[in-house]
Amino acid sequence: MKAGLGKKKSYSVVLDADLLEKFHYVVESEGRSVNSHLTLYIRRCVASYEEKYGPIPLSQGEGEE
Repeated sequence: MKAGLGKKKSYSVVLDADLLEKFHYVVESEGRSVNSHLTLYIRRCVASYEEKYGPIPLSQGEGEE
């Protein structure tokens, strides 16, 4: 089982209304949800960073309620 599977958190993002409307247009044209598209972008960003600098250590229990 992959690390982090089943552990989900929500995060609010404040965006310009026009940018968000255009983003909705893009993701709908690709058959994705906003959430799935953002998750894809974030995964790519983290993978790129880790490829360059190595694995990012996770603090167990940090931020849990």
